[in-house]
Amino acid sequence: MVTSDRSLAARSPVNAETSPRNNTQVTAFRARWEVAATRVEASFASLEVARAELGSLYGSRPTQYLLGDFAVIADTLTDDDVVTLHRVVCCYPDATALLRGAAARTRGLLAFTYPRDCWYLRTLTALENFWRRLRGSAFRTFVHTPEHMLLRDEDFFEVPKRLRAALGKLIGAAPEDIILGNSTSYGLDLLANGTQWRRGDEALVVDGDFPADIFPWLILRN
Repeated sequence: MVTSDRSLAARSPVNAETSPRNNTQVTAFRARWEVAATRVEASFASLEVARAELGSLYGSRPTQYLLGDFAVIADTLTDDDVVTLHRVVCCYPDATALLRGAAARTRGLLAFTYPRDCWYLRTLTALENFWRRLRGSAFRTFVHTPEHMLLRDEDFFEVPKRLRAALGKLIGAAPEDIILGNSTSYGLDLLANGTQWRRGDEALVVDGDFPADIFPWLILRN
C-alpha cells in the first residue's frame, strides 16, 4: 500500500493500529487540520479492503483511493507532506524506480519498510517464490540490496526546486532568492540568526505582533 497525506498543520505523534482483517499495520496521521489523503493499491481486492478499513480512520476528510502501479502513475499524483510505503518495496521488482517516484511526490517525510538483505531472508524468499511458481502464482517477493534503494540527492530536491520556480514566477523573483521554511516564525528566526548584524543596526517589528515573530529580535537585543 502507498499512502500520502496533505496537511496544513503539524501532526500529533503517530498512532499505529492493526487491521483485524488482514493483520496489516495501518499508520494513521492525525492532525487538527488535515486536507486530504491518497491511497494507492496495485490490486482491486486490497483497494476494497483499504476503503473499508480506513474509512473510520480518515473520517470526513477528502480521500482518494486509486488502483494502479505507483511507480508508473507517480508523475500523475500530487505532491504530499507524508508518503508511506508499507509492504510495498518487498513486493516490487524495481525498488529504485518505486522509491524515486515516491521521493518526487514527497514534500516532507518519506517512510518505507523493507526486508533486510541477509542470507537467510534471501534463502527464504527464494523458497517462497519457488513454491509460488509451482502453484502457478505470478506473485513474487524481493529482497533488494541497499544500493537499489539508495535515493539520489536530486530525488529529494526536485520538489522544492519546482516549488521555488513556481513561487518565483508568481512574485517576480529569482528561484534562488526564495527560501522555503516550515513557517513564518521559523523563517524569521533563520533571518535573525543568519544575518551578520553590527552594533547600531535596527530591526522594526509591529507592536503586538505574534510572540514567536518578536522573540528572535529580543534575544539578539539582549
